[in-house]
Amino acid sequence: MFPDVTGIGWNRIQAGCVEHDKRPIGLAPFDVGEMPDMEIDVGTVTDIANTFDASSGAVSGVAATAKTWVFGTAQAGRNYADLGARIAEAYGGTASILNRWSEASKDNAVQLRGSCAQYTSTDESVSHSLTGVVQAGDR
Repeated sequence: MFPDVTGIGWNRIQAGCVEHDKRPIGLAPFDVGEMPDMEIDVGTVTDIANTFDASSGAVSGVAATAKTWVFGTAQAGRNYADLGARIAEAYGGTASILNRWSEASKDNAVQLRGSCAQYTSTDESVSHSLTGVVQAGDR
């Protein structure tokens, strides 16, 4: 069960359709006049960014190890030179793929931190701009 973030009662999503009436999600009505309250737990998102950083470092370490892998026609044996060449080519691409994964994880961390900073800044700005707010009982 997914949380009902839209406030319109459709909260079960399966196979790309809204379970309520099986219409594709893109066709589900949405009343933009009643936006649900939304808060971001900046601490949790920052923890996720830190996890992406740790993942990036770990994957980068594996990429460095993959660069040291050696395999070629000599290791494959006389009758398997073509197979050895294909394995060597795959090994050569592994480090590159892992490096791209590491960079993407780092980029995710940077984007999450930037989003947290922007959210916090906007939240503080709006909070400071509110004037004349009274408690419901003070009217």
